[in-house]
Amino acid sequence: MLAIGVGEVLWDRLPGGDEIGGAPFNVVSHLARLGYRAAYLTAVGQDSPGDAAIAEMAGRGIDTSLVSRADGVPTGLAQVTVGPGGSPAFEIRRPAAFEQWGGGDSVQGRVA
Repeated sequence: MLAIGVGEVLWDRLPGGDEIGGAPFNVVSHLARLGYRAAYLTAVGQDSPGDAAIAEMAGRGIDTSLVSRADGVPTGLAQVTVGPGGSPAFEIRRPAAFEQWGGGDSVQGRVA
């Protein structure tokens, strides 16, 4: 079985440091950790956070052949604040590269 996730990948800027995230990405990451073949369709910026996101995905065993690089648009970032009761609040910065995935290119046949 091959699990293919589609959606945002971004860096959650937490009080304790940055963590890669995005709800659909987290599902694919867990599937890869459980031993399933996994790939992800998204876009990251042509910036150092984008480089780090691709490296993190690959390090988790996720096929990155469907990840596009968006020129002139930063890799996704969510500023996370924690309220007095411990509940997180997310502010997703826009524009973000994950909104640009694909660029009209066909992805058919890119995952082995």
